[in-house]
Amino acid sequence: MCHACPGGLVFLAGSCFKQLAVQQLTPQLLVVHMANYLLEAEAEAEPVYLACMGEQLSRLLVACPIRCLRPMSTSLLEAPCSRAAVVYLTVVGLGSLTAWDSQVAGSALALCHTILDRQLHLYGGYCVEQAEAVYLATFCHPHTAIRWALACIQLCLVAAWPHQLLQHVLGEEVVISRDNYVSLQPVPTRAEPWL
Repeated sequence: MCHACPGGLVFLAGSCFKQLAVQQLTPQLLVVHMANYLLEAEAEAEPVYLACMGEQLSRLLVACPIRCLRPMSTSLLEAPCSRAAVVYLTVVGLGSLTAWDSQVAGSALALCHTILDRQLHLYGGYCVEQAEAVYLATFCHPHTAIRWALACIQLCLVAAWPHQLLQHVLGEEVVISRDNYVSLQPVPTRAEPWL
């Protein structure tokens, strides 16, 4: 971590941030999620946070980029500003699943977050908040936000979820046939033919 981040600022690894009591920090101290980075080969993406006083935040604009194999999410400096489209996704029934089997719920949630994170990076969105059952992302354009949300839904429908989920009440298997399939493609009308 120390070789990846530029000097003059304090950066925290995700494991360090989890141990930090954010509620007990002084109001002048900012702790900001920069992005998720792949810092070493054959390692998992590591969230990187910046901790600084408000007046030091301008240093970030002239700091060297974080040295990594590749960024796994959009960085803070690339996040939409001024005008943004906000997408708020929730995992329905997570409390019930966790109470039923925390290990199965945890692996399912990890798979869900992996899908959302990968698609967010592909569509150029910025993760504002990622809690257990909540995922809040921003995009520069509304149509990109909608395309991201639809892509995530489509990938979640075909993901390799743990088979144990079908044993839970919420894990009812649903079969979609061509007869009851709803297409998201626009249907041309006589008044407005598609060229």
